[in-house]
Amino acid sequence: MVFGLGKAAATLMITGLGPTVSGGRINGTILCTAPDGGTTASTLNLTISGQESTCVEYRHSTGSGDNKKTETRYAYGKRNLFSISVPLASFPGTQIPGGQHSYNFTAQIP
Repeated sequence: MVFGLGKAAATLMITGLGPTVSGGRINGTILCTAPDGGTTASTLNLTISGQESTCVEYRHSTGSGDNKKTETRYAYGKRNLFSISVPLASFPGTQIPGGQHSYNFTAQIP
């Protein structure tokens, strides 16, 4: 996954993520490329969140005999399961130095 910070201030790439279950651990690396001269930031935090989504398809009928009508309906649900923040780095003088930097992280899923 690749993310931009602000107005092309830096590019982040996260590696090493895959599926996991409750109680499992996520390990990965954040690769941060800041432009020459650096970019403004005081901290680098990773937020990991989980969400479940459900779609149920069902048929609804009205009437009977020749007047019977059946239609397909859908019900949707979405629920946030967790959100955790992993502090990765603090930058003195609120400046990420120019160049490429890597930050390893480990987080346990609740």
